[in-house]
Amino acid sequence: MATVTSRTLRLRLGAIKSFLAYWSYEDIALVTASQQANALHAPASPSKPMPADHAEPVSLEHPGELLEWLEVA
Repeated sequence: MATVTSRTLRLRLGAIKSFLAYWSYEDIALVTASQQANALHAPASPSKPMPADHAEPVSLEHPGELLEWLEVA
């Protein structure tokens, strides 16, 4: 069996949600199925680790600190 990526899963889930949303206007019995499908969310794809040489983010409290930080750098 082939593995399914999170992107593929999101695309398939989106297609099913769209299908049910469209047909729920035609058939009242599909309204609850469409609402239940809209509550489903595909899992997020795993995040990639930061490289070791990545610079640390800078957290500034006040806008004036940005100018000071830029002048020092």
